[in-house]
Amino acid sequence: MNFSNYTLEYPAPPDGDDELSVPYFIYAIIGVLAAAENAVAILIVISSKRFRKKRNVFLFSLTLADFTVGILSFLVYFETFYKSNMFGSILDAMFLVSMISISAVCIERYIAIVAAPFTYKHIVTFKKCIIVCFLYWVLTIVIVIGVYSFTYDKWTRLAFCIVTLITIIANYILYFKISRVLSANDHDVTQNLGQNVIGRSKRLIQSFIILLVIATVCWLPLCCFYIIAVFSKSVDENAYVLNVLYCVSLCNSFINPYIYWYRLPGMKEALRSLVCCIRTVPEKDDDHTRNPTTSTAVTAV
Repeated sequence: MNFSNYTLEYPAPPDGDDELSVPYFIYAIIGVLAAAENAVAILIVISSKRFRKKRNVFLFSLTLADFTVGILSFLVYFETFYKSNMFGSILDAMFLVSMISISAVCIERYIAIVAAPFTYKHIVTFKKCIIVCFLYWVLTIVIVIGVYSFTYDKWTRLAFCIVTLITIIANYILYFKISRVLSANDHDVTQNLGQNVIGRSKRLIQSFIILLVIATVCWLPLCCFYIIAVFSKSVDENAYVLNVLYCVSLCNSFINPYIYWYRLPGMKEALRSLVCCIRTVPEKDDDHTRNPTTSTAVTAV
């Protein structure tokens, strides 16, 4: 394979071969589902007052990156888009943005619980979180697209794999440290922040550890493929396996919203309210109208 035309090989539009067209069909399915799911998650984070917290800026960043990946998975069908370096560069940039967003949540909790619990409100503000989020988005995209525009070959992919592995390992170290602190049940920490804050932080950290594990499972096979492909020509020329591994990596963006809905407090209720248009306040008003005596008694208590 000629690595000077690397992007013209992986991934490529369907060429009429039924066997090779299977991964491309999956690309479209994963892309549409991932984009739709993450669009709903983005809408919830933006519209729900419960999610207007500093750390949820990074949750919004993660969902936006996954939404972009979903769109990219569908756009791979368009020849013009595919023949540029945009697919590989933006896809890799979005994965790095996702990893940095997961790291940012851990760092924010570490500052709140361990590093500076008393001055946390002054150190970490909503505005600062937005600025940090904006900066790592811009820097990641500019650097990745700039490098891929200059050269996009097996060594570029190897470099990306190394950066990916370093980022994943750094995330595991961060979450291991914060998990140890939360599991220690330190009396001073609990007294300063309160048991409710510690409990919510534990669940949040556990949820993002699950997101980290899923990202590792989805992306590690692709990274291993690229590392082996540098030294093995037979592996490098196996386009079908590579496209299957791309599909597996894209599943990360498809799975993440389910973790939000089942693990993050308030997400399930916000989703139910959004889909079914059910609001708690009108229900209480209806009960008050139907049974005013009961409602008065409850209010008195």
